[in-house]
Amino acid sequence: MFDSINLDWIIFINPTTGELVGHGITTRFAWDQDIASLPGGWQGVVRASYIHSHVDQRQPNTLVGLFIFVEDQFRQQGWANNVIEEMRALAKRNAIQALIIPLRPPLRYKKEYAAMPMAEFAALMRDDGLPLDHWIRLHTRLGARILCASEKSHQHAMPVQDFHVQFSQIPLSESGDMLVERNGEWYKIHVDLEHDIVLINQGCVWVRHAL
Repeated sequence: MFDSINLDWIIFINPTTGELVGHGITTRFAWDQDIASLPGGWQGVVRASYIHSHVDQRQPNTLVGLFIFVEDQFRQQGWANNVIEEMRALAKRNAIQALIIPLRPPLRYKKEYAAMPMAEFAALMRDDGLPLDHWIRLHTRLGARILCASEKSHQHAMPVQDFHVQFSQIPLSESGDMLVERNGEWYKIHVDLEHDIVLINQGCVWVRHAL
């Protein structure tokens, strides 16, 4: 499905060395500007983009930032800001009404926050009144407004055997919720041994950037 939706690529290259500095990917869909009707997150908005362009033939009015990445050696230099600003410029050039992004806040995947509901995590603030998570904080400093949170931005279900091969070797002795570590990040998973299913949910925080 991802290969079948309309995508815009934003790419920054070091002109001297030809190295990739950073890039972003956006898609478009039709949104009535009602927070209650936002898709469930990253996967939900990809589905909406596909349906609106291939089934309903609806005219898109909203740009969605699906991916923002800066190479390690170019981080802490403002390049993420540049990608976001180019997304805003892209929206303006195409008479788009809104730019929204489903953020995956990195701090949420520390063990002490992994079991916390995403909406509760998004509300955590520093003493200076800015969001605790640095990725949410970067966007709010650029003028973004937090809209809402979703617990199911990325959802993956798999048999127990596949979970042990692809995700973690941790023993699953009983059904229920548990925290699992993978590559330094902690995930809350749901185990259903009766039906041989492990469900992994990654939430998001929806933000809207001013245009």
